[in-house]
Amino acid sequence: MGLIARKLNQMSIPTMRNSQWSVATLNSIIRNPVYYGAIAFQRRPEKKVRKDGIVRRTRPRVDRSEWTLAEGKHEGIITKETWEKAIEILQGRTHPPAPKGVIVNPLVGLIRCGMCGRLMVRRPYNSPDRPPGLICQAPTCNNVSSPLEIVEEKILEGLKIWLEKYKAQWESNMPQNIPSKKESALQIKENIVQDLEKNCMNYTNKTTIYMTY
Repeated sequence: MGLIARKLNQMSIPTMRNSQWSVATLNSIIRNPVYYGAIAFQRRPEKKVRKDGIVRRTRPRVDRSEWTLAEGKHEGIITKETWEKAIEILQGRTHPPAPKGVIVNPLVGLIRCGMCGRLMVRRPYNSPDRPPGLICQAPTCNNVSSPLEIVEEKILEGLKIWLEKYKAQWESNMPQNIPSKKESALQIKENIVQDLEKNCMNYTNKTTIYMTY
């Protein structure tokens, strides 16, 4: 379906909402029984979910056995048999969902495409010899996918470098008078803040003198 979406975008044919075609858009169209003359209700019923004290509305897809189908008054453009065959093909291409409570993509919502700025998503493959990758969501983006494990390794390397620099800054900002073991953690933080404020004041004074000249 990716090839179909790419071809439609190359032909500058917009979707009903005047946006670009994607695999998700085509998937939703194929699964809709309206095209063979039926109307489906409760395909994506609205549910309220409370998370971190905030109530959010979601519309998850439900199994076909939970749909309410009714015969429409319009004429279908395909037969029901064709639609059933298309659903059968789609089901053969899907991958099993991740188990609940198991983190499949620890970088979800964090990695953006360097070319178009859209979020990168995890792409699983059916072949056991091909590890999951990260791909751009934009159907017309020319960016290539990257193996997820390589991206994770590079991020960990960057975090190690950042941690070393942060450690060096922390040691340079430690107070000159090392507190005894009996002093509380709050007192240690207060000493560090006082030293930082002193350094900031000195920097401000130097900047004022420089601006005066």
